[in-house]
Amino acid sequence: MQVSFKQLIDPEFKRDPLPLLRTLRENGPLVDCKIPVLGKIRFATTYSAVDQLLRDRDRFVLEPQHAGRGRLGDIRTWLPGPIRVLTENMLQKDEPDHRRLRSFAELAFLRKNIDSMRDRITMLADSLIDDFADEPSIDLMSRYSRSLPLAVICELLGLPLEDRSQFSRWIKGVSNASLPWGLVTMLPGIWKLNRYLKQRFRIERQRPSGGLISELVAAEQDGSKLSENELLSMVFLLFIAGHETTTHLMTLSMMTLLTRVELRQQWMNDPEGRLRAVDELLRFLSPVQMTKPRYAASDTQIDGVPVQQGQMMMGLLAAANLDPCKFDHCETIDFARHPNQHLGFGGGIHFCLGAQLARIETEIGITRLLERFPDLEMGCDESQLRWTGKTGMRTLFEFPVRTA
Repeated sequence: MQVSFKQLIDPEFKRDPLPLLRTLRENGPLVDCKIPVLGKIRFATTYSAVDQLLRDRDRFVLEPQHAGRGRLGDIRTWLPGPIRVLTENMLQKDEPDHRRLRSFAELAFLRKNIDSMRDRITMLADSLIDDFADEPSIDLMSRYSRSLPLAVICELLGLPLEDRSQFSRWIKGVSNASLPWGLVTMLPGIWKLNRYLKQRFRIERQRPSGGLISELVAAEQDGSKLSENELLSMVFLLFIAGHETTTHLMTLSMMTLLTRVELRQQWMNDPEGRLRAVDELLRFLSPVQMTKPRYAASDTQIDGVPVQQGQMMMGLLAAANLDPCKFDHCETIDFARHPNQHLGFGGGIHFCLGAQLARIETEIGITRLLERFPDLEMGCDESQLRWTGKTGMRTLFEFPVRTA
């Protein structure tokens, strides 16, 4: 089977992805597709196939030169310099480079360190809510579900208060661009980000502030420090990954809770089960629908289907997370689901570093909002919501709600 790229970015697919995901899974484990710029690609569409793609690093690699393709086979080679630098991050690296880069940031994301941020995240959420508490209607996405993760990651990185608004605007312009056509529109924001961060690194070397940027600038692992380009790509990755997934998970979760009264009641009545509920919402909603491209290191097979060396592959997380071979009642939201081994945070050595932070932000963000506005409701009919055509993401342009 072959799926068209247009089908995967169609707003109708974003609105109701289940029918197409079901078809792709039933015709799996591998489905062919052609994506602009990337070219021919094979999507893994079953849980088993996606799990192998994520975990078996001997058979599937991130760097095409490790699959016999050479550097010219890497699309990043052809990117404009300022963008190419930012893509050379740990999510695009195989071992041992991945382990080296990840080790610099791991300490900040230890569960105990993230759990200690609960009170501060709650304060940030309450402050944002105070800003619109008297307004009868708002765009929840721009005023809250994007602003809260941005505020948290800015604090974690240690960005000065006076710089955060401008930095967030640059990031928003970059993260809102749709690849591949958005490359040109990205460049001005990328250039400003690079210039700002290089200046920030110089300041942190002279006067450390104590944030994660300060720690990364000073950090040394086995006698090695991060180069300036590695610092740029690391901070950019942490900033994008630190807010983008959470923004859309929180938005889509709120949409679900506001349209499903019984789920909203379960959320409010079971405080101890909220983190588990976040995982179930992530499994079902899959705001990040696809993995990054991987390549077959040699001729191999996935569940009996041959794969040639160098073949480019991507995992369709949204399909894997609804696989009935893995999840009972897979198309039902069950806050009590256990175990819940979804792939929403990836898997293997590249499992999301900020998974616990995303869980806690979403839990606190939703809870504080529903506690402050017991009568919160959607500001339009569900059929009127506008879905973006962003590649690999299930996202809204905005999410209008009525607070009173």
